[in-house]
Amino acid sequence: MKEVANAIWRRVSLLKDISIEKAITLLNDLLELKKKLLIVEPQDTYMKQAFESAVKEKITVYNALFMAQAFMKQATLISSDKEQCEIAEKLGIKTFCI
Repeated sequence: MKEVANAIWRRVSLLKDISIEKAITLLNDLLELKKKLLIVEPQDTYMKQAFESAVKEKITVYNALFMAQAFMKQATLISSDKEQCEIAEKLGIKTFCI
């Protein structure tokens, strides 16, 4: 949620390619979508493993959290971050790098 809100902020504040009115509409739509479709998991479940991986692999805890979640759920990590994909693969996590 915060990542999408930040992307909307960037479009209004930095790129100036959408109006504040459009941004508020997008944010409201996002909040409604979350109620109906999105499951937001608490990060606590993955924090210890993510922190340990972040320290060991010299990556951010933020990136390591996605890797820890994929690992624990035996899911495929989808990312556009080539370094994250390479480290995830090294750790035995299936990846799809876009």
